Amino acid sequence: MPDPSGSTDAFGTPTFKNGSGATLAGTTTGTRFLFTGREWLSQFGLYDYRNRTYSAAFGRFIEKDPIGFRAGDLNLYRYVSNNPVNLVDPMGLACGSGWNDLIVPDGDPLFGWRYDFTPACQQHDACYGKCGADKTECDKQFYTAMQNICKSQSPGADCYTQAGIYYLSVKLLGGPAFNAAQQKCCKDK
Repeated sequence: MPDPSGSTDAFGTPTFKNGSGATLAGTTTGTRFLFTGREWLSQFGLYDYRNRTYSAAFGRFIEKDPIGFRAGDLNLYRYVSNNPVNLVDPMGLACGSGWNDLIVPDGDPLFGWRYDFTPACQQHDACYGKCGADKTECDKQFYTAMQNICKSQSPGADCYTQAGIYYLSVKLLGGPAFNAAQQKCCKDK
C-alpha cells in the first residue's frame, strides 16, 4: 500500500511528496508498509520480506533465494522473474517454475515449517496452464496434493496447517496468476 503522500515505482523505490507536490526525504504519515505490502526499512533503503531482504535500488534481493533453484529461476536474486507489476512474492520465497509461476512460500524457517510442497506447486502451475482449466478445481487439487505430501511424510499437525495456509492464499490471491496463465495458454489455441 503506497503512502497517501507518495508512491513507488515498479521496483519499489518510494517517492514521498507534500501537498504541493514537492519531493520529501521520507513519509509524512509514518507509513512503513509500501511495495507489495512489505515493511520499508527507510534507514537502510531495503524491504523486509521475512526470509530475505529486497533492494529497490538494485531491483532484486540481496540474499540468495533460500529455496535455491526449486523456484525455477537460474537467477537466485531476482524478484518474481523481473515482473513485479504482475507477480508477488510476499515471503521472499517462490514456488513453481515456468512462465505461469504461482508465487507461494515453500516453507518458512521462522515458524519451523520444513515441508517441501514443490511437486504440488508444479502440478498446480500446470493445471493453471491448461486452456479452459477451472481455477477452483486446480486449487482443490493443489490442496489435496499438499495433504498427500503431509500424509506421506507422517508429520505433525503443522504440515496440515501450512498446507491450509497455502491453499487459502492461492484460493484468495491466485486470480491474477490464473487469469495470466489462461490468457497465455489459450491465445495459442
